[in-house]
Amino acid sequence: MEQASRLYVASQTAAAIAHELNQPLTAISYYADVTLDMLKTGNPDPQKISSIMEKCSQQALRAGEVIRQLMAVLHKGETVSEAIDINTAIHEASDYVKADGHLGDFKIKLKLAAGLPPVTANGLQIQKVLINLLHNGLESMQESEINTGTITVTTHRSIGDSPMAQVTVCDSGTGVADATTLKSIFQPFYTTKPTGLGMGLAISRALIEAHGGKMWAEQNADRGVSIHFTLPLEI
Repeated sequence: MEQASRLYVASQTAAAIAHELNQPLTAISYYADVTLDMLKTGNPDPQKISSIMEKCSQQALRAGEVIRQLMAVLHKGETVSEAIDINTAIHEASDYVKADGHLGDFKIKLKLAAGLPPVTANGLQIQKVLINLLHNGLESMQESEINTGTITVTTHRSIGDSPMAQVTVCDSGTGVADATTLKSIFQPFYTTKPTGLGMGLAISRALIEAHGGKMWAEQNADRGVSIHFTLPLEI
């Protein structure tokens, strides 16, 4: 399953990465050509050159971040699966987000079902998924310009043909504009954030599906979005 996880994530994002890298590389080439032309004039403007090279550096950093995000998921050292307590993983992810200093006046509320059997999964990868969902919910509430809000994380045993643990991360942010946008949020590099890469949810869903689960989103009745995912229970 570990090898399948890496290959699945790679197949889901390779084409999008090629497209995304083409944009900063084209920009870097353009900025370099402009700088060379300015230097050839014999009397270049240092401020203009500095501004252009700063833009060039920003594009290079963006390209590097695309690669780093994918490699963090595909790293061989993080591919060992084991029986994990999903509730414990949620507690650890919640503690991490609380400790990183970005929570402010917002709160994380946990409603975790007692007695859930363990799931077989890569603990670090599942924790990355949880942290990403918590950060997304927090950013959505911050963008909605509300002073306080709560991210609620729940777990329960889902009813179906196969025994599954279901996790729901519910925020009280701005939500999404329509059903089309709701379906698009899992596409690689889709983002509404001015500085976002749009990799988080795409990789998160690919990881969950590689573990035999599913991930989907629903607009809340009042405000915000709920992200659900399932993982097979070890029974």
